[in-house]
Amino acid sequence: MVLGSLRRKSEKIFSKLGNMLAPVITPTGLTILGLLSAVVAAFFYSYNHLFLAGLAILFSGFFDVLDGVVARITKRVSGFGGTLDALVDRYTEFFYVLGPALGGYIEWPLAYVAMFSVIASSYVRARAESVGEMEDASVGILERVEKIIIISVATFLNPFFNWAIMFSMILLIVFGQITVLQRLYATWRFWAAKKPGQTLI
Repeated sequence: MVLGSLRRKSEKIFSKLGNMLAPVITPTGLTILGLLSAVVAAFFYSYNHLFLAGLAILFSGFFDVLDGVVARITKRVSGFGGTLDALVDRYTEFFYVLGPALGGYIEWPLAYVAMFSVIASSYVRARAESVGEMEDASVGILERVEKIIIISVATFLNPFFNWAIMFSMILLIVFGQITVLQRLYATWRFWAAKKPGQTLI
């Protein structure tokens, strides 16, 4: 109930902001701003400015939400815009993990596995909605908002707990792989209901 209430309030706030921004900037412009914020975050990580890196990640997530809101308000929702947004999301997630590795907060092997786990869960969703013909495969415990919250909170906490960023990467790996399995299972259930009696595995 609490999460649902917070979600409704946040949707109202973002809708108001979207209405204000719609005459000023396009959805694609907001998408690019989100990507640039992620690049800036990686830069701040590499120079050990954790507070600024955390803020840049939050701004990246902020622009990521607003681009969809403005697209709906201005009726600029399109297949190309959706594809561009999904692609940019993968780039921003790459920079979210690259930054801590460049700054020496995590070892490179951990960074590689975290990158793979974060992107793999998104890849399964994309395939389920295209080849798998599901209308919406955004199930699982690691959605984009959760990724941003985990990384940004860990970034702000790392000056006090120097293992926070490393722990956040471990969470991304574990939750990312669980989400992969959840989405595969959701796809299997969808096709089991669509093709009863057919052997799917």
